[in-house]
Amino acid sequence: ENSNTQLRIRYEGYNSAGGTTPGSSNIIYEALFTQNSSVIDIGIGVHARCDQNAGLLGVTTGTDNVWEGTCPSSKATYTSGSYTITSASNVKNTDYRITGGLTPTSFTTSQASPTNTNSAISYSLTMSESVTGMDNTDFENAGTATGCVFSVSGSGTSYTISISSCTEGTLQPRLKANSVTGTSVGPASAFASSSTVVIDRTAPTISSVTAPANGSYKPTDTPTFTVAFSESMTVTGTPRLTLTVGSSTRYANFFAMTDSRTATFRYTVGLSTQEVDLDGISLSTTLDLNSGTITDLATNALSPLTFTAPNTSAINIVQPPAAPIIDTITATNVAININFRAGITYGSAITNYQFSTNNGSSWTTRSPVDTSTPLTISSLTNGTTYTVRLRAVSAAGNSDSSTAYTVIPNSITITGSSTVTTTYLTATSS
Repeated sequence: ENSNTQLRIRYEGYNSAGGTTPGSSNIIYEALFTQNSSVIDIGIGVHARCDQNAGLLGVTTGTDNVWEGTCPSSKATYTSGSYTITSASNVKNTDYRITGGLTPTSFTTSQASPTNTNSAISYSLTMSESVTGMDNTDFENAGTATGCVFSVSGSGTSYTISISSCTEGTLQPRLKANSVTGTSVGPASAFASSSTVVIDRTAPTISSVTAPANGSYKPTDTPTFTVAFSESMTVTGTPRLTLTVGSSTRYANFFAMTDSRTATFRYTVGLSTQEVDLDGISLSTTLDLNSGTITDLATNALSPLTFTAPNTSAINIVQPPAAPIIDTITATNVAININFRAGITYGSAITNYQFSTNNGSSWTTRSPVDTSTPLTISSLTNGTTYTVRLRAVSAAGNSDSSTAYTVIPNSITITGSSTVTTTYLTATSS
């Protein structure tokens, strides 16, 4: 009746023996229930005109067991029975507590979880009413950590619970049942904090390292290593794995986490004749943090950084072949014949050749496919100057081009770096 957050229950009684007619109450009882409160207010009145509309509890000081309202001077007095109610005010208010209502309303911590702290962890506890008698022995741990020492400070409804010396495990402090006193003893049952903290002081480890698939990797390829950890991890910066490729040091840099416990490290093959390994790369057995960090969720650092290296003997690094070497060029009628030798293959087999007659501005693939010498360029124009280059084709890419030779078709042979002049043409090598 009172509002959306309160419920008022009213009882009006009368006694016909006292000469009171129905509707003119001799005595009135009211109970007021308030949302989210453990308090029931009880009011007693002795006259129908005692605050019937506003309710007996409309006037209250909050003090128990005192007369708080004032009724009219014309008071109902029952004299023919065993009781007589008289008073200057005739309105009385008493607070009653709901049985078992004494309880924590908040029991939390701001401590991040998981944590590897060795320091005390503090919880804030708020009670539903002022209590006395709260001490260190009123608390226990409902989690798995052992050896916890509780220290309580505060008064009234607000307390701080400081907890130290816990082993690894979970911390969930709990107030024991019937351990403190307010208007009654409570709480009725043990009350555990809603905040559980995981204490983890164990360093994570590398569980395994997996190599990329066996095979030959060429420039721009990205052979990727997979590192599995013993628990969920956080990686900052660019940790790396150290590789030996041929006689050169290269790195597989941290790339991404594929899940919370697995990281990938990627090596990007560069274009360099110094980056060739045809009998398998090797992998250092120590992870290089490279000024980065690898920690678990409790910030314990990865330790040790060593691991058992996987077999990498069949992981080869290849490069495009070296440029072919032109030994001689013979200029004939509308054609040029080129005698050449293949350059170093660097692990990538030559599958064909390409030639250019305009100093490398455009290239023509030899057809049909042929890797043997000589190579003939036909359908040329006599008397026209051509600057000829040759390059090899492989799965790893095209080689650098050969030395350029300037040739005018007709019968002439050029060897080495000689310059020959005739009445028909001029040919030079460069």
